[in-house]
Amino acid sequence: MNLKNKSILIVDDDDLTLRMLDIVFKSTGARVLLEKDCQGAFRVLDQIRPDIIILNLNEIDMADSEYCKQMKKKFSKVVTPIVVTSTMTAFQYKERASSLGAIRYLQKPYSPSDLRNTACEILEIPMIPNQMQPFHLRA
Repeated sequence: MNLKNKSILIVDDDDLTLRMLDIVFKSTGARVLLEKDCQGAFRVLDQIRPDIIILNLNEIDMADSEYCKQMKKKFSKVVTPIVVTSTMTAFQYKERASSLGAIRYLQKPYSPSDLRNTACEILEIPMIPNQMQPFHLRA
């Protein structure tokens, strides 16, 4: 799958990660939208629908229940495929990531090429509203 002209919203609170992923995805010809938090992502989603969202969940987000409710409300209604990343193990985030509509989970650290390949793989799957399947943990 070619990412040329695909829009990718990347939400991560780490500047280094954002810069790295910006370079990785722009090198494929993708249009990259970077946000440091979900509030910024919400503003983007009010304007456009990216082809894919890469959303980092961190421990701070886990602790703030109101923030989590806002995230669930906003992201669970998005038809766009969501890839969740986190330093936490997949089992700790399985329910939360699935409730946000995530169809894939990558635990940090991941290689940029793994994330790029994941995005390509996901964008090859036709996404039909109400038929997107949550991610499945791989052994």
